[in-house]
Amino acid sequence: MMYKKTLLTFFLASSFCLNSCNTQGWEANDEARFVSNCISSNRENMTQETAETFCNCALEYAKSNYGSAKEAQEQMGDKDMLEIQKKCLRSFK
Repeated sequence: MMYKKTLLTFFLASSFCLNSCNTQGWEANDEARFVSNCISSNRENMTQETAETFCNCALEYAKSNYGSAKEAQEQMGDKDMLEIQKKCLRSFK
């Protein structure tokens, strides 16, 4: 149950940058905003340390699959969320 709720809150947090994201690559502020919003969205479901680990893993997934934060925001979908869950939550089961 926690994993489904985490997946949902991560999906909602993936709208992290709205119009402020850079369209050319990932800048440090895009990365920081991504992780911060992800942690804030998941603090109900996991400890701070677990949320930080999960969200940094999710960021690495996003960066490896999308050229920019804006691209990730616009194109990340259910398949991505399931991959993030599979990859990033496996160590917490």
